[in-house]
Amino acid sequence: MDVTVLLVDAFTDKVGKGNRAGVVLDAEKLSPAQMQAIAAYVNVSETAFLLPPPAADSVKGGIPFDFGGMFMPDAADMLVRFFTPTVEVPVCGHATIATHYALAKAKGIREANHAMETGAGRMPVLVGPDAHGDPEVTMTQGEPRLGREVDAVDRAAIAATLGIQVGMIRTDIPTQYVSTGSEVIIMPLREAQVLHDMRPDFKALAALAPRLGCASLYVFVEAAEDCPYRIDGRMFCPAEGINEDPVTGMANGPAGVYLATHGMLPDEETVTFLARQGFAMGKEGFVDVTVYRFGGAVVAVQIAGKAVLAGELRLRVSDEGTVSPLP
Repeated sequence: MDVTVLLVDAFTDKVGKGNRAGVVLDAEKLSPAQMQAIAAYVNVSETAFLLPPPAADSVKGGIPFDFGGMFMPDAADMLVRFFTPTVEVPVCGHATIATHYALAKAKGIREANHAMETGAGRMPVLVGPDAHGDPEVTMTQGEPRLGREVDAVDRAAIAATLGIQVGMIRTDIPTQYVSTGSEVIIMPLREAQVLHDMRPDFKALAALAPRLGCASLYVFVEAAEDCPYRIDGRMFCPAEGINEDPVTGMANGPAGVYLATHGMLPDEETVTFLARQGFAMGKEGFVDVTVYRFGGAVVAVQIAGKAVLAGELRLRVSDEGTVSPLP
């Protein structure tokens, strides 16, 4: 079977920056094994595969509210599956932005409300034009959930894998598990220079993941007051085949929950801030994060961003999952 994989850089409007995703807009005839083989061949953080919507009675649900001009239809209008080079993951933020950008460009869509079914449930996605008329994509993530705090022993173990002194981890606010559809450990650091200079031992970090019960680690600092962005972060996920992810929607969304919970955002019902990621990799990108509160609790999170088409791969994949380039 012949397949076209679009290469889309998300959370940027510059080719080569942000986070690159593979996107297959017509994946209906591909098996999961073929999808995984294609993702391994493409070898970017995630490759997304667009499929017809599942039967209505199979929909898992998701955020049942309306936020930011979005609505949640009774049924999904598409299914999207996400694969790293080594495993399938429930949902991916930057590949969602990339998929809906690519779909809008391919179909000439100017504005749309989609209900996207994922492994983490159904999620609304809004497409609208930016100031230049190019598609901008907003994703409402899954139910915000705060998990347990990481204890001193595990903080020290994580610090060792990152090659930093454990004293560089802030303790006035916790290192904590947070999820908006995919769980991530959020770790606050004291100094930006430490964030940018760290050189993790990825094998050691991957080996630590089973003990932590979580494959994803997002490390961040608060930005200086004169910066246009609120936080600056790095994301590591070597246990799932991604040593460092350039710009991560499913980390910056949970980071919004974390910041709001720990008094680091204005105490308002709706707060939007800008997050930067990827600077240390030369892949700088920006994520708009919007946090919604009701009754003092965070009830929903949206991420939004731009994207740009970076190229395409034309591949042939066999029934057994062998992938080769087409001439």
